[in-house]
Amino acid sequence: MIRYSALALCVIALSACSSTGKISDIDVGMSKQEIVSKMGTPDKAWHDGEMEVLTYMNKKEKVWSLDKHNYRIVLINDTTAQIDPENKENAG
Repeated sequence: MIRYSALALCVIALSACSSTGKISDIDVGMSKQEIVSKMGTPDKAWHDGEMEVLTYMNKKEKVWSLDKHNYRIVLINDTTAQIDPENKENAG
């Protein structure tokens, strides 16, 4: 019985680690199309001239997850220039 409990605990821990987000798949220099194909449609987006900001909200926060941020991806001329966690207290 202890073996099954330990196995279940390992499975839960590993699933929490593997689902901390797809943001780790995003790199500076990627196009908007590449980001959307990996992350899906952004929760928020705004465009101002050559700059566009995509916001992805972490809706599936887990107690075990260390990644509890929303993320902002800044694109300039359709190329990722910056990836930042968003401070939730200031998120609007």
